[in-house]
Amino acid sequence: MCTSVCPVSLLAVVVAFVVHPAPVVCQCTTGHCHDDGDGVNDVSMLTAMVSRLQDTVERLQSQLQRQIHDTAEQLQQQLWDSSEQQQKQLKNLTETLAKQEELSKRWFAPRDCYDLLMDGHNVSGVYEVYLAKARKFVRVFCDMDSNDGGWLVIQRRQDGSVNFYRDWVSYKKGFGDVSGEFWLGNDYLNDITSQGQYLLRIDMEDFTDESRYAVYSIFAVGAEIEKYKLTLGTYSGTAGNYSLCQNINII
Repeated sequence: MCTSVCPVSLLAVVVAFVVHPAPVVCQCTTGHCHDDGDGVNDVSMLTAMVSRLQDTVERLQSQLQRQIHDTAEQLQQQLWDSSEQQQKQLKNLTETLAKQEELSKRWFAPRDCYDLLMDGHNVSGVYEVYLAKARKFVRVFCDMDSNDGGWLVIQRRQDGSVNFYRDWVSYKKGFGDVSGEFWLGNDYLNDITSQGQYLLRIDMEDFTDESRYAVYSIFAVGAEIEKYKLTLGTYSGTAGNYSLCQNINII
């Protein structure tokens, strides 16, 4: 009986089996089996064994291919899920950082021109201040020259370029340009004066370049429901016997 087989040997055995039906002895030499007698049963057994091995190999190959395909799909899905999760995490992190930055900006933002002056801004011009009540930044003009600076300008009339004969809504929201002639707006005045105690300074100059000023120790403007009630403290300055309540209407 053969102790080792190969396809060439099997082919030789099968051919010998067809040519020599008589029983012979199978001897293995250099990979070739020679029929010497009774080897028919051995050939049949080897053929069946090879067939079973081929079936097993094909089945294992099919199983391996299915496993590779399923594993590849699982990995792809895991990568996709991981990518989506990472994108969501990145988006949430970005939004959180943006909110924290905005909160930090609001927390440390200047509330008025005096805060800006304390932060080292000593040049008159347009700045942004944060009004907590309105929850937004507002462009204002800061006078950093008059009386030690830090004054937030609420109105300027100098050349007649802006019409100040306006209705309630216009004075409520404000009009003009803070870099020129303007009225800041009653709502903003209420927001600003609600933040703390403020002074009011009025600077006046006539066509002959003569200037006067008036200062009130307290300045506050109520809400719209109070019809923007004006509250003033004691007067000082060079404007003489000057009453703001009698000469200026805050609409």
